[in-house]
Amino acid sequence: MDTSPDLPKAPPGYRLQWDDTPYHVEKLLFDHWRTLTPREKAELGGQACQGLHEGLKSGVRARHPNASDDELELRVAFLKYGEELMHRVTGLELPKP
Repeated sequence: MDTSPDLPKAPPGYRLQWDDTPYHVEKLLFDHWRTLTPREKAELGGQACQGLHEGLKSGVRARHPNASDDELELRVAFLKYGEELMHRVTGLELPKP
């Protein structure tokens, strides 16, 4: 971590949000987020969710290369929400490989 005297220091008792990010970078990020409108914040959240979904789907596709797109989406939903909830809500079981 950079310990340059010109960079802002974390206030006493402040707990960093991420182990690999110095305080001055966190401060820049939070300061930026404060300038965003609610719509812009919602768009960022939506993009993060879409990125997570695509990453999960890519991993599922690597493990199940012959699965249809519908099966891939189902397997992603089971990963995201868990077998118990998916079964309770849809009545479906996770397809066995």
